[in-house]
Amino acid sequence: MSILALHLNKQFSIAKSDMGFFFMIASATYLPSCILIPKYIKKTPPRVQMVSGFMLLVISTLMMGPSDYLFLPNELWIICVGLFLNGIFIVPSFVLCLP
Repeated sequence: MSILALHLNKQFSIAKSDMGFFFMIASATYLPSCILIPKYIKKTPPRVQMVSGFMLLVISTLMMGPSDYLFLPNELWIICVGLFLNGIFIVPSFVLCLP
């Protein structure tokens, strides 16, 4: 089990059979982002894309757990928003690494 699955099970009593829906959030936003984001950031230098992507990825990852840095409550909808943004912000970070 992943750390996120353990956190959802322990804090929010999410059943193991429903965990796939939460992991699907990031995957479902990753696919359209792979198609749309490179079209919009074509003229941005690759270094700026990667650094801004990683910075936004850090913020979305901090949203997925109870982080003291963002001062957000430990609620399920904040974790879902973090997963949604994680699927989007991973594109400018890693798609440039692909050949």
